[in-house]
Amino acid sequence: MSETCAARFQTLLRAAGVATFVLATCGSAAADVINACITKSTGQVRIVATTGQCKSNEAPLSWNVAGPAGPAGPAGEPGPAGLVAGYQAEASGGPTGTALNSFISGDLLTSVNLPAGNWAVFARVRISRDTSSEYVAECSIRQVSASLTKDETSTLETQPAGALTNSKIISMMSLAELAADDTVELRCNDSLTQSARWNEARIVAIQITTIN
Repeated sequence: MSETCAARFQTLLRAAGVATFVLATCGSAAADVINACITKSTGQVRIVATTGQCKSNEAPLSWNVAGPAGPAGPAGEPGPAGLVAGYQAEASGGPTGTALNSFISGDLLTSVNLPAGNWAVFARVRISRDTSSEYVAECSIRQVSASLTKDETSTLETQPAGALTNSKIISMMSLAELAADDTVELRCNDSLTQSARWNEARIVAIQITTIN
């Protein structure tokens, strides 16, 4: 008998309170059943391959290696809520764009309403002009009720007078830690001559677990 097999039988018999036993070969006994022969006069236990090997002065005994399955345990605690896929909002600004004002607060291009939580907010807008006037356009992502955890403002480089009509994409990203439902906005202004125009504005918010 192998050491593993012997150790297993010794453990089982000791657990059963049998004081005296003799180990024989594991033989070809089924892996899930242990067979034994018990001497009637002494209670000595002998492990056998099958109970057919028991002698006339021995009583056969068989038991399962593993007992029946126990009752199901209690249900675990509910897991955390999954992340929201995200929110987005768009505004076209029209085929030729919409003129920007010079207000410090900026013109509201588009906004998205978000539930409480941590958010990574991305925004982009196309800024263009249809005159040769100089301009400086500034855009920012803003939280309506409070300051964003990280509020990045992207400024379009000054275009000197007389330059060719052109357009550029302003892209930015901010982190918002909302204690309650709130609105996050994309705003832009032309702080110089109001000759800048906007279109193709978009804001996207993706929920994240933490903000470090």
